[in-house]
Amino acid sequence: MRIVLSHQRSVTRTFPVAANPLVPAGTTYSVGEDGSFAACGEGIFPGDDFIAWSETERGVTPGDFADVDPATGQPLLVMYALGAGSGSWTLPLVIEPGLSRAILQLPSATKTPVKWEFSDDLREGSWHPLPGGLIHEGATGNQILNLPMGQNGFLRAFVPAP
Repeated sequence: MRIVLSHQRSVTRTFPVAANPLVPAGTTYSVGEDGSFAACGEGIFPGDDFIAWSETERGVTPGDFADVDPATGQPLLVMYALGAGSGSWTLPLVIEPGLSRAILQLPSATKTPVKWEFSDDLREGSWHPLPGGLIHEGATGNQILNLPMGQNGFLRAFVPAP
């Protein structure tokens, strides 16, 4: 959402001169305030579809994209993107270490793109996108995620902000 605020002011105010023996009684002075400014910014907010899904399927109203599902501890946005329903839910992912791949099983179309990243540890800044690890909106069926050969590590999914 792009927000633009424009303000314009053109006001003249008149004030009495304080008691001064050098100035005739009843003398006033005027101050003119003329000017304008504009400010703009952008904000990203959860959409109505995401909020409606979260309230209906997960029983919670998200206030932020980073909110997690109280029942599973999973990010609501990832659950939404992958088509989670109500009740228990696990990430629909099967890891095949011998083949250095993971299979994302999508029984229904993804609602947003989902990015997959890999890290050999959990420190900040160590995550790297998996080659071919962007699952596009509308994807269904089995999606193959190729993992780095011969490496142990961690895999994560996230939904990039629009």
